[in-house]
Amino acid sequence: MNILVIDDSPEIRESLKRLLEDSGHKIMTAAYCSEGLRLLHKKAFDFIFTDLCMPRLSDSLPEPKAGLDVIREIRRKKVRAHVWLMSAALDNKVAKEALHLGAEEAVDKMKIVDVLAKHKILT
Repeated sequence: MNILVIDDSPEIRESLKRLLEDSGHKIMTAAYCSEGLRLLHKKAFDFIFTDLCMPRLSDSLPEPKAGLDVIREIRRKKVRAHVWLMSAALDNKVAKEALHLGAEEAVDKMKIVDVLAKHKILT
């Protein structure tokens, strides 16, 4: 599968990239919202994993719900991909909002490996 990981944490991006590549997937990464959305114009993705709190632009500060705007834009553009929201500080309200916007999963970053395995994304 072609997978896009959008997260401002280099450690998260790289560890997810290695983990998913080891399972045979092709991974692209982005460090902020606009970079991730730009990649959507260049390539079709089967899965998109987006962080909740991250910068919109390369030189901006992280914004608390920027990932929800990424989901809105993905759905507005009718991108056909599975979209998951990831967060280190996920609460029920944000999870429900992400699902309402069209995300299929809202996952605590501490549990992402277990959830990926459960959905058979990892082999």
